[in-house]
Amino acid sequence: MQLTYTLTLADFEAAQQLHIRQKLGRRIKFIALYRAIPILTAVLWIVSIVFVISGERKSLEALIPLDAGLPIMAIGLPICRYYNIRKCFKQLFPPTRTDRNSSIDIDDERILSSIPGVGESKLYWTGVLAFAQDEKITLLYISETRFLLLPTAALSPDQRTELNEIVARHVVRKMS
Repeated sequence: MQLTYTLTLADFEAAQQLHIRQKLGRRIKFIALYRAIPILTAVLWIVSIVFVISGERKSLEALIPLDAGLPIMAIGLPICRYYNIRKCFKQLFPPTRTDRNSSIDIDDERILSSIPGVGESKLYWTGVLAFAQDEKITLLYISETRFLLLPTAALSPDQRTELNEIVARHVVRKMS
């Protein structure tokens, strides 16, 4: 099966989200950093306002460092994530490339991924550690945190079935 596709920033973001969903530890870290800290910041600000209204200075003094530090984290972490995702996406493509087309050739023996005019890489199925797929993106893991990605929309229903069968023969066997 051979595919040619254009990778977009939305595809890369979908890959990052799917990657986070693959392990419980990654999910917990994401929730703690990007959901719990903003909620905790809002709660502590409300508590601080209550302390100001009620005149409890000692309790308010204990919260001042948290009231100052947590908003920086609540705002700074999503901003950093936003820029890091874009930076990583840009690094996927050499600066000399004018388009973002890529191709991948998958068969029973190997995966051949190529960037036209730049290079290609060959990966045997023994080098694929895991597989993840949803409606937006397909990931073939070559290490714990590195993966080949391709948009699932680039696959026809027959190609998707064929890919799932190939993965079932080669990757699922190793994972068991």
